[in-house]
Amino acid sequence: MALGLLVGLAATVRWQNAVLLLLPAASLLRELGARPGATVGRGAAALLAFGAGVSPQLLAWKAVFGQYLLADPPHGRDFLRLTHPYLLQTFFSSRHGLLFWTPILWAGFLGFVLLYRRERFATLALAVPLVLMSYVNACSGDWWAGGSFSNRRFDSLLPLLGLGLAASVAWLLDRVKRRPLFALAAGSAAFVVWNQLLIVQYRERKVPADDTVSFAAVTAYNAKLVGRYVGTPLAWPANLLFAAEHALPASRYDLMAGKYLFYRQENLGGLVKVGDGRADPALFAGDWAPPEACGAAVCREVRGRARVMAPLDVPEDLDLTIRAQGQGTLEVAVNGRLAGAFPLEDETRGLRTRVPSGFWRRELNDVSLTLSAGGRAFVERLVFERAGGGRSPGQVR
Repeated sequence: MALGLLVGLAATVRWQNAVLLLLPAASLLRELGARPGATVGRGAAALLAFGAGVSPQLLAWKAVFGQYLLADPPHGRDFLRLTHPYLLQTFFSSRHGLLFWTPILWAGFLGFVLLYRRERFATLALAVPLVLMSYVNACSGDWWAGGSFSNRRFDSLLPLLGLGLAASVAWLLDRVKRRPLFALAAGSAAFVVWNQLLIVQYRERKVPADDTVSFAAVTAYNAKLVGRYVGTPLAWPANLLFAAEHALPASRYDLMAGKYLFYRQENLGGLVKVGDGRADPALFAGDWAPPEACGAAVCREVRGRARVMAPLDVPEDLDLTIRAQGQGTLEVAVNGRLAGAFPLEDETRGLRTRVPSGFWRRELNDVSLTLSAGGRAFVERLVFERAGGGRSPGQVR
């Protein structure tokens, strides 16, 4: 009854905490064969206590929405999409990714492997709510959990992850006792890596001529070097998969994952500025020249194949307008498929085309700009609009 009441109260704090009711259910299921009558009675008592604990939430929903149980989350029908998980982002993005912001919890998850060797039933019982709640959190509309520190939706799982963390710490302590040289070797390796990175800084003349430099400056540039070579370790393996898929450095993942053209709060509003100081450098790749004056605006010249990464929540029909000027023909491809070809003029104009949903994909899309031989193109901005604005493809100012 105490466990049922506690889980009910937890469910009033966050509705998915009701999944924790599986823990006393697992214990009762194990006892059912030996003492069926008493076990059923205890189960009924736990459910009644759970109902008492969760009743404030049910009454609040009744008062606000007119029903005790909601078919969809209070945030709206589209908030929770169980077939649309953001697994890598939820755990590894710099936008409040759980393991990016709280890397010690790696030991909490991996510790369940160690726990399984010691106590299989209890580990499996704990793993069910751990997996279910992690998946639900990854399917939430704002998987970054708003303005939280780390990912606050996982706070209900900290007691479970604490058990895994304890198992990991116990395993590490045992290994250090058995092989103390292992700890010394690991610590020495960290200093060796640090020294090698400092050598690279010296070769790249990041250390001043008088050899006097602050620890903060050395640390910051060492971190930049690590990101350059192997990406941010806190984002492994998501950033390595990102690099392989998009042919971009792994270090770009930290700044690109979590951005969207239209999706929810703090999106880009469909606007990607190319030349001015507010342009987001994380969205550009390929052959772009430095910014330069372009009449009254600021543009960047296309040199070869210039790429813009367009992040979407879901594929949909979009109207793409490219404000550009120059000579020759500018070809636009979306994820390798030709979406339009436009003759350029000396005056900056909006080159507009409709790109159907079949060209797009979830998350990052590669919008490539290439020029005909002998041409020149100066691009000011790209504007993405959801289809249906009433304008036909062509040239717009």
